[in-house]
Amino acid sequence: MIVATSVVSLGAAPPETPSMIIDHLATTGLIALCFNDPTSAEGSYDHVLESKIALGCILVICPQCSPHLQKQKIGSGVIVLKRL
Repeated sequence: MIVATSVVSLGAAPPETPSMIIDHLATTGLIALCFNDPTSAEGSYDHVLESKIALGCILVICPQCSPHLQKQKIGSGVIVLKRL
């Protein structure tokens, strides 16, 4: 399993990064990503994941929203994906 929390997001890594990681996962491999609200609002990271889902490359195992920076009222979406 690869855990990429707070490193694959707006300002930290380009939107193509999730695709590159997914492409290197072994079949049935798992990846956990964490997209904060600004990353999700920007849209390109979610678009990459939606494209991979549409192509049948990955399956969403567990989407979860939670607080990220509570004082700034910023949340995060944590997503666990399985490589198909």
